[in-house]
Amino acid sequence: MSLSPKEIHCLNSVKKRNLNTDNWVDKKLQLARNAGQEYVNRRGKGIRIRAKNPPAYQRGCREENCTRGGCESLTLVTVHNLHEVFYKLNYNEHNLFLLRHVNIRSVKRRRPGKRDDNSTKLAGYDYKISGTPVCRATFLNTFSINVHRLRTLQEKIKARDLVARDKRGSHTNRPRATNHEDIDQVRLHIRSFPLMENHYSRRVSTKKCLNYNLSVKKMHRLFHEKFPNHPVSYSLYRKVFIRDFNLRFGTPRSDTCKKCDKFYAQLILASSDEEKQTIETETTEHHMEADEAYKILAEDGENPNLVTLCVDLQQVIVTPMLTHSDVYYQRQYSNYNLAVHNMTKKQANMFLWHQMVAKRGAKDIGSCMLNYVVTNFKKLGPREERKLVIWSDRCVGQNNNKTILSLCMFFIRCRFFSEVHQKFLVTGHSFLPCDRDFALIEREKKKTKLMVPSQIKYMIGASNEKSPFIITEMQQADFKDLDLMAAALLRDNIRQFQVTKYVWYKMST
Repeated sequence: MSLSPKEIHCLNSVKKRNLNTDNWVDKKLQLARNAGQEYVNRRGKGIRIRAKNPPAYQRGCREENCTRGGCESLTLVTVHNLHEVFYKLNYNEHNLFLLRHVNIRSVKRRRPGKRDDNSTKLAGYDYKISGTPVCRATFLNTFSINVHRLRTLQEKIKARDLVARDKRGSHTNRPRATNHEDIDQVRLHIRSFPLMENHYSRRVSTKKCLNYNLSVKKMHRLFHEKFPNHPVSYSLYRKVFIRDFNLRFGTPRSDTCKKCDKFYAQLILASSDEEKQTIETETTEHHMEADEAYKILAEDGENPNLVTLCVDLQQVIVTPMLTHSDVYYQRQYSNYNLAVHNMTKKQANMFLWHQMVAKRGAKDIGSCMLNYVVTNFKKLGPREERKLVIWSDRCVGQNNNKTILSLCMFFIRCRFFSEVHQKFLVTGHSFLPCDRDFALIEREKKKTKLMVPSQIKYMIGASNEKSPFIITEMQQADFKDLDLMAAALLRDNIRQFQVTKYVWYKMST
């Protein structure tokens, strides 16, 4: 049995064990037999192929009975060379190789009373090796094949099959073959579903997206409702879906972005090619800006001379986690988790507090960052240098404000760092390493029923066993009034400029 590359790709495109036809038992036995090697069949019997060793004699006929003069001129070296070349080929290449050495001709003579119309012998064959005519026995001996293999080849020659390809296992007379009309109907049905393109990212993807509410099983059910006269099984529908289409389900986005949505809507409504070209140019520039920010983030994380921190606040964790419908109409208790991910050390710290301890404004975020720096870094000595880079999204109420800016200046004034950079990713394209940490926590949260805030730290601790998070439970005394610090450190000219205008701040001694 042979599979086409497209069929192998189809079978390997699903979430199952990859198909490797080279490991099939029958495939290995077939290859060993074609290569002239010994093998053990499925019954456990050892099969010795006579083609394993080259012929011991240069001719396979008796000299006194042979009518071909070429058999005598053959040398053992020539026979061995041809034998070696022959068994380096596969089965189909064997047939092509033999075809080049066999010529068909008309019958030279018949027995008395035999004619062309009543004789079973319709043709004669001449055999040549290295251009020299030889008899059939020497031809069989040279390539270590039997007469049945040669007769099969002769039948292919008479049928004008000049390729002589092995067709075993590839016949087309299958009684339960699928109707081509049904397959075409499945293709038309799949094409009838509207597709969505990815307009949030510049990453090239050939996959189109179907609505996230759909699935292959649901599409198959809709097919039977629409075409009850086409008895198509789910396995066939799924096979056509995977083999003939490059589709997936879900919202086609790497990250949501207000500006990307705006460009996409304008592109759909654009009436002229010139207007479309302008919008596409603006979209490309926007995506290039986002990619450049990600590139700088990666470079900072790999730079051993920098302390690169990523700061982000997780989505609010509510307690208790109840499932009855009344809970949607009641106020739940809010818990906050701030991640400070050190890309240099590849370590994440989680700072936990709840709504009775503090809020989630700039002062609260800054207090957690201050706690992290004071706990993990000593003050610099004379002439010592240490550079800090802080990456975050552009949330004005938490990260991109004068309070955090004054905190960076405080780090320099207190000699924790000699230079501090605050950098921001492009709005809407702000995927940070913290988001990977939050994904682990969210996955663990689905398996846990949180009832009280004290259970959250255990849930976070169990979410990452390979590299456990360092968890700090913040108390009210840990939160500082950083507005007083901002008033003392920021000069009047700094207070007047628009802090959200820039994407990179650098502060040094």
